[in-house]
Amino acid sequence: MSYQKKSPAPTSKGSLTAPARTSTSRRRIAGLESDLASSKAELERERECRRLIDAVSQTASAAMATDDALVLVLEATSRSIGAQFCAFYRREAQGFVHWLDVAIEDAASGKTMARLASACRHTIVRIDAEGAPDAIRQAAAEAAGLPIVTAMQVCAGGEVVALAQFFRPGRISAEDELPAILSQIGLQIGHIVERYDAKAALLAEGGHDALTCLPNRAAFTRRLEVALNSGRHDKALLFIDLDRFKLINDSLGHVVGDRLLQEIARRFEAALRDEPTFVMLGRFGGDEFTVLLRNLDDREAAMGVARRLQASIAGPIMIDQASIHTSASIGIAFLEEGLTEVNDVVRAADLAMYRAKSDGRASIGQYDDTLQKVARQRLALENAMRGAIAGRQFRCHYQPIVCLRTGRIQSFEGLVRWHNGPDTIVPPAEFIQVAEETGLIVSIGSLVMEECLQTLCRWDEEFEDGHRLGVSINVSPFQFLDPCFEERIIDTIRAARIDPRRVTLEITESGMIRYSNRVASFLRTLQAFGVGISIDDFGTGYSSLSALHTLPLDRLKIDKAFVANLSIASHGRQVIRTILDLSRNLGLDAVAEGVETAQAERMLRNMGCSLAQGYYYSRPVPLTGVAALIDRYGIL
Repeated sequence: MSYQKKSPAPTSKGSLTAPARTSTSRRRIAGLESDLASSKAELERERECRRLIDAVSQTASAAMATDDALVLVLEATSRSIGAQFCAFYRREAQGFVHWLDVAIEDAASGKTMARLASACRHTIVRIDAEGAPDAIRQAAAEAAGLPIVTAMQVCAGGEVVALAQFFRPGRISAEDELPAILSQIGLQIGHIVERYDAKAALLAEGGHDALTCLPNRAAFTRRLEVALNSGRHDKALLFIDLDRFKLINDSLGHVVGDRLLQEIARRFEAALRDEPTFVMLGRFGGDEFTVLLRNLDDREAAMGVARRLQASIAGPIMIDQASIHTSASIGIAFLEEGLTEVNDVVRAADLAMYRAKSDGRASIGQYDDTLQKVARQRLALENAMRGAIAGRQFRCHYQPIVCLRTGRIQSFEGLVRWHNGPDTIVPPAEFIQVAEETGLIVSIGSLVMEECLQTLCRWDEEFEDGHRLGVSINVSPFQFLDPCFEERIIDTIRAARIDPRRVTLEITESGMIRYSNRVASFLRTLQAFGVGISIDDFGTGYSSLSALHTLPLDRLKIDKAFVANLSIASHGRQVIRTILDLSRNLGLDAVAEGVETAQAERMLRNMGCSLAQGYYYSRPVPLTGVAALIDRYGIL
């Protein structure tokens, strides 16, 4: 019996051998592993996205100030997505207006980044659905090596209320999921903006200046506080005060003054628009503006900004067909000076501005420690003056005004002196400016007025012809800012029972011009009451003829500068002859100040001048020295 080997059964079509099945299984496992890895990666991306969004949410909730929240959120987002620069815009009527920007500290720096920051400060008038950058921003971004610009729309209440642009290096891939991430972050920022807008609605009237639409003192102070709390010391505050604005305001009217402030604010905004260090421009009050700068390389950068602001208003400004010339004094305080409080920074910049004014108009001053010393001395002087007012230490010395025809005394001028101790007399040059700036001049003026009127009463009793003596009293232009000025004078004269015709008020020509509208009204009231009005230092102002035609006057006092050159300069003699002719034609008395020689007296008498005053007759003397002068010259 034979046996045959049994052949294997045939396989059906498509059946796999054992090795084939093994290969297929491996591929399936690899696919599962790939899917699992993809799922893990996707899950990790989702977790990363969630962590970023949670961090954004927590940051937004923890930050008290809107600027703080936005800076922290935008910085965290920038770092997460690899952006080196971010610009944030708020939606306004004219488009998306630059609000702030964030530059990552380890990002590339230099002129290209500064150019990018400058480009981002332009208002975005129109955006497409993706918020793509315009040509200006795109060119600046490419120059900075950050060609990829990703936009994030910030929505609140179903509307796009803000826009952020992130500038990144490299290329964007088709699978880039940034739009989805940024969309969720945009919603979180939208909540920040909503809270800010709700708060801003409550503070609208207190947040922006109604005249210029600039941030007002409160809003600017809040922003300055944020800058101080940032911990960086590359910032500066510019304090700007317009020169001679009160003169413009009072001479041309408040409407013109307001329009001038609006135009200056517009010019300042234009001058700062392309400045990469610019943070905020505000109107601090009146004719004062403030500017906050940051990311300054050195002090010269701040000086450059200040000079640019001055240049922006250097030319004539046309308001209602009037050509107005103005300038600005600017003080600069750098936050690196150890100034940690808002009030300290503002005070420092203000002190620097006053230093600039003392150097002349259109100057720039920087704060330093010497200014603090000066401020302390000024404060000590102010406090001492307050004590002197309470102690009635301000008293008058009297200088005679002599009739050139008879040589007799017609009146005296009362000149204030500060008797600061038994042997110390402080001259006016050392305290009048501070008195005017602090408003103490009003109280000092009242003391002077009371003493001069009491002196007239005393002369009535002491001298046989004392009732024929008059007194001239200097009035500071700042006293006209007191709305009850003329009433106080009239009441004081009435209370003293003095004939008002014996009282003459002297105000400088520059003071009359500076407050012409207010002065004219007050002086007409006083002149109608019988008080004489004299214009002091005549010939030194720039609108003398205008003052003569618009202000009620009784007397001109020729400035001593012309009298001093009387005997040696023909020009001085001609000026005096012109003033004397003018006074005669207008029916005014003329008094020559600063007469120091017999020759000057003789020449003035020959010219027809009626009255004279100066050291040739007597220096100012205390009340006790008047009797000797009366005995020497007699009473007119």
